[in-house]
Amino acid sequence: MSKKIFHTSNFHSFIQLTFVFFLIFCGGGVIYASPLYIPGQTLTPNCLPSDPDCTVQLYGASDVAAAIAGKEDTINKSTSVIADGTSDTKYPSVKAVKDYADSLVSGLLNYRGAYDASSNIFPSTGGSADDGSVKKGDTWVLSVAGTLGGISEVVGNTIIANIDAPGQTTANWNTLNTNIGYVPEDSASKVTSISSSSTDTQYPSAKLLYDQLALKQDALTSGTNIKTINGNSILGSGDMTISGGSYGPGNLLNISGGGTGATSAQAALANLQGLPRLYVTNYGAKCDGQTLTDITTTSGSPVISSASYQFTGKDIGKLITIYAGTSVTKTAATYSNFVSGLPNGTGIFVGQQVVGSTIAPGTLVQDGFTAVYTGASSGVQLSKYLMSGSPSTSVTFVNPINTTIISVSGGNATLNTNMIYANSAGTAMATFGTDDTAAIQATDTAAVASTVSTTGGGVVTFPLGMCVISSSIIVDNNVSFVGLGAGKSIVKWISTSDMTNGAFVTNGGVYPKLVTLINNQWRDFTIDLTAATDATYSVSAKAILFQSSQESVVDHMEIINSPATCVATDGAMGSIVTNNMLYNCGRLAVNGAGGNGIGEGVSGSNKEGYVLSNNYIVNPAHYGIFLEAQSSSTLVGSATVTGNTIIEGSLSTSSDGTPTGGIGNSGSIGMTITGNTITGNGNSQAWYGINQDGGTLNSGAGVQSVIAGNYISATAGGVLVDYSGAAPSGTLKANLTISGNVINKTVGNGQLCSGCGIGIYGKTTGTAMSGVNINGNTISNNGGPGIAFENPASNVIIANNILTDNGLTTGTAYRQAGISIDSNISDIIIEGNRAYDDTGSNYQKYGLYINTSKTLTSATITGNDLTGNGTGSVDLLGTVTASSFQNNMGVDLGTLFTMSGCSATSATGGAKAGSYASGTTGTCTVALTFNGATGLSGTVPNGWSCTANDLTTPADVIHQSASTTSTATLSGTTVSGDVVNFSCQSY
Repeated sequence: MSKKIFHTSNFHSFIQLTFVFFLIFCGGGVIYASPLYIPGQTLTPNCLPSDPDCTVQLYGASDVAAAIAGKEDTINKSTSVIADGTSDTKYPSVKAVKDYADSLVSGLLNYRGAYDASSNIFPSTGGSADDGSVKKGDTWVLSVAGTLGGISEVVGNTIIANIDAPGQTTANWNTLNTNIGYVPEDSASKVTSISSSSTDTQYPSAKLLYDQLALKQDALTSGTNIKTINGNSILGSGDMTISGGSYGPGNLLNISGGGTGATSAQAALANLQGLPRLYVTNYGAKCDGQTLTDITTTSGSPVISSASYQFTGKDIGKLITIYAGTSVTKTAATYSNFVSGLPNGTGIFVGQQVVGSTIAPGTLVQDGFTAVYTGASSGVQLSKYLMSGSPSTSVTFVNPINTTIISVSGGNATLNTNMIYANSAGTAMATFGTDDTAAIQATDTAAVASTVSTTGGGVVTFPLGMCVISSSIIVDNNVSFVGLGAGKSIVKWISTSDMTNGAFVTNGGVYPKLVTLINNQWRDFTIDLTAATDATYSVSAKAILFQSSQESVVDHMEIINSPATCVATDGAMGSIVTNNMLYNCGRLAVNGAGGNGIGEGVSGSNKEGYVLSNNYIVNPAHYGIFLEAQSSSTLVGSATVTGNTIIEGSLSTSSDGTPTGGIGNSGSIGMTITGNTITGNGNSQAWYGINQDGGTLNSGAGVQSVIAGNYISATAGGVLVDYSGAAPSGTLKANLTISGNVINKTVGNGQLCSGCGIGIYGKTTGTAMSGVNINGNTISNNGGPGIAFENPASNVIIANNILTDNGLTTGTAYRQAGISIDSNISDIIIEGNRAYDDTGSNYQKYGLYINTSKTLTSATITGNDLTGNGTGSVDLLGTVTASSFQNNMGVDLGTLFTMSGCSATSATGGAKAGSYASGTTGTCTVALTFNGATGLSGTVPNGWSCTANDLTTPADVIHQSASTTSTATLSGTTVSGDVVNFSCQSY
């Protein structure tokens, strides 16, 4: 029987070969030449060919070997094309091939044809899956528009499935909008000419538009809607006369080229719009100045070097200034104000550097200066220069040296002057650049020729960078100077000659100025005069000097280290100086001569109306803002000084006794000084915050002013009003209001009214000053008295002020009071003030102090709270003739009244009220005499009005029967021992 054997097509070769080997090795080596096994046959072992059931025909050994050699080995079959992709031996199964092929097309877009979207749903059939479902990457192009996922789609848009079976979820589909979304112009409709037959379908070329606009006239042809001026149409040729306006403070009128015609800087700026702008670089200016801070110098050598900059041939001929270049000796007599005991290094560098200073070499200090030497003294002068100690005879300073570069070699520059100071550390500072003076002057000349009106005018414009000048720029009518911003556009003075005139001056640079100029503006650039030197101080060495000028504007400027006043506007009518930053003005000024931040010379014109506002002024030599009379005529000029910040410092000093400070007025009538912040940083050399001074030419100047809402701190004094010099005959009508100011921490310096919060010095000769209203100020922690009157005055009001903790500087009781009176005053009201000391040290001794031999007449002293002071409420050493002295907390009006008549006894009470016991039964007449406290007389201008009652027998009537300026008489019927109570009021 034959035996059935399990087999598959994949294993038929294996079975066949096994069977052959079986016959060879087990069948006795007999080999039959029968056909090989065919799958499906029944194998009969050990059969012979003659056996009809034998289905396998055996072959010879060679045939078997050949058959085996032609077959693949199944161990080399691979199920992963990727895993076995590097083998040339293995072969893949069919499934491995299919899987690999499928993976190659994964993620590819599969275009499925056009799609009709009118059904408003995404495709759900026609996809690439075997069953036609949608798979990731299936793509259709819309042939009919529709709304898919709530979004309107147009023909030509493409939709793509993001995932398999995306369904109707919008997020599962991407849409490509291939339509441009508008109807494009047909280029065939573009035309290059127009006529009456042109249509709305056509559109013009750019050249056609230009050509057509060029044919239009630049003037109006119809006046139907044109405004007129005083009834005259502006159309037509020729000049137009403008009349009907007025000119004066607060009502400026000028519309000619470059002028302000305005009462504010912003309005003035608008007047520059439309004027021709002339750029200095178009007239030859290089504006290539630069500053190096690592210059190395050698004593006795003209060669300098820099680690950060290699000098080249382009630098030959440039002006250069080197700080720490030469020295100058100043005597101790010239600079005598010293403060000892300060820490080493205290002070401010302002252009000169000091041999022997207490700052270590290389230390960077204010304004970019670098110390050049070191010393050991602990004393420092707070003055124009930074000094060490108290010099005995002289002090040597290191000055800037101004010269030119004459050659360059190896990256080093050779100068026209030898250095005398060695700075091998490479920490000296130098500024150099091409001299642009002539180019800037040429730009001014061109601006004059720019005719925009009958007077001409233009705007000289500075670029970004530093333009170097070596002499004054002469400014002409209607020319303005404008940069691209302070600190961005810089004009730097470098000159081999001393500075004797201003950087920008008007009227040909002649000082004083006699010719009136109009309509000049300076805006948005920096003027740096750090390198300016002087052999003899020149008061005209200012940054901007426009005297006898009308309607000039200085706005958003930065001015650094001007030798004299930064901005001088002597006799300038309708000036506006606002929003400027002014540092170290008057750097080289001597005592009592110029050197202010802003200086206004009042010349007597009734058209002078100044606006000085929102300026930031640091470290002026004398005043931050100063107005001074230029003639002895009666002055009517006025000024508004508001919103300025003035910080006094080491320059603010005057050893010759000339007052200095934040704001000074000795020339202008009708000043309005409001909202300014003034601080002296505790420097005793920084004098008054605000000084209202009659001046040397006309001590009547400065009256009729308002000083209100200012903050003054850490100066030598707060507000000083000083008319103690020669004055006009008769009464000086000051009409001065000082209100709402905050004044604190004045330090005192031994000068006039040292440390006073508010000090009033009237006339010493002739009739007294009249009209001072001091109201609502807060005055605290000052070195001297809160409010002080030193010279005669009349019509004075001191009301509603808060006076605390004053009198910090050790001194007399007069100097340590809230309100101190050391002068004769008539018609004075002292009312509603609060004066106290809460420091715990009782510096403020009295709330009110009236000094010996001083008299107040027609005085009303009521409603004050004078409690809580160190020694007492009131110290009345002088005399007060009081029409009213009452309701003052803490004030004892005087000793007990005295009486005579009626055998009265047992007096109790005070100066003008109390009680007594009658010693008479029947008619009783008592004469009362009123005794004031020391200095407070019982004498009143007219008399006394009294009321009285018999407390023991109320039915008894007591009435007043007589009155004098010092007594009152009471009469009535009493019983001996009755107690009578009374109260009397002066009138």
